Amino acid sequence: MGNRVEKCGALIVLIAVIVLFVNCSYVQAQVLEDKVNGYSFEYPFDWKAKAFPNSRNLIRGEITKDNNTGAQIRIYQNTGNFRKFVDKYVDDFMRQMQKHWGGEMIISDEKFTIVAGYECFVISFDFTRKDNKRWFFKQYLWPKGAQILILQSGTLFELRTLNEPSVNRIAESLQFME
Repeated sequence: MGNRVEKCGALIVLIAVIVLFVNCSYVQAQVLEDKVNGYSFEYPFDWKAKAFPNSRNLIRGEITKDNNTGAQIRIYQNTGNFRKFVDKYVDDFMRQMQKHWGGEMIISDEKFTIVAGYECFVISFDFTRKDNKRWFFKQYLWPKGAQILILQSGTLFELRTLNEPSVNRIAESLQFME
């Protein structure tokens, strides 16, 4: 009986240390700020980020953990009807990914909600490429005036439970600048 209590106590201490480490590591977040495009995100200290504020490309920034996990920040023009944009964007994204990589992409979750205090569309995809690599993509789309800001993230599917919480915290840290 005593050995079982000791093991249980040790397990509780281990879980507490892990939770403390995860929370402390995120407390030391860094900030990616793009004053030209009017947004900022916080990201974990062990990730890297860079902004491309004057890019003529859709990609205005990236936040990466490693070669298998990261996010891109994209800015599109807002045509005025956010829901129509979302429908077209999702169809286009799926078509492009399947055309480029082959395989099958399915929507695993989607909803209109509030993220970081702003109207947002959040969508997750499960994508098995033709080379049998399985990926998890999660995207956040925020309308802001004449633009739509998108945080487009991806990771290997088996790393999803490890990396999705960080991506969620990055999205929740969004600040639009006036």
